[in-house]
Amino acid sequence: MAKYAAWRHFILNTYNAKFEEVLKVVDLLAFKKMDDRIANYLHEKSETHHSKILKLSHQDIAIDLNTSREVVSRILKQMEKSGQITIGRGQLTLLN
Repeated sequence: MAKYAAWRHFILNTYNAKFEEVLKVVDLLAFKKMDDRIANYLHEKSETHHSKILKLSHQDIAIDLNTSREVVSRILKQMEKSGQITIGRGQLTLLN
């Protein structure tokens, strides 16, 4: 077993990372409100793309978060009224 210690360490670390990722997703789905989920989603997309301007439609967000476009549109409109985002055609801009 000592011969494969590095491999075992790699496998266990990979499983641990994936398990933590699954727990995060379960936590978001089971315990977070949809408006929190959308806000987290937008911030993660912004960090991933290194831009405050996101080329996303309401339908894209709905598909990624497994909800309806109408729910996403309603929540994004509330976020726009509260000054968190601006909504344009096919894009969103994060303000904070």
